[in-house]
Amino acid sequence: MLHKPPMPTVTEVSPFARDTTFELIKKYFIYKAMGSNFFINYSLAAVQLSYKLFGIHLTNSIIESTGGAIFTGGVTLSSVKRVQ
Repeated sequence: MLHKPPMPTVTEVSPFARDTTFELIKKYFIYKAMGSNFFINYSLAAVQLSYKLFGIHLTNSIIESTGGAIFTGGVTLSSVKRVQ
């Protein structure tokens, strides 16, 4: 019978390990909203309406500070470099 060497251990690090309680709650609600049929069906229309009511810059700022901050490393190169 052959003896197999033990597998190397891998330290698992949670992607949420560095988040504050506020950030975890924010992410929870964003993930829940994005999984809802209402959000999936009406989010594009809501963004288009927001562009008309509030303008492109304000709408994009709101998106970047909520869901955009969770799903991207940053908007500009300097913001991406801070994440590393």
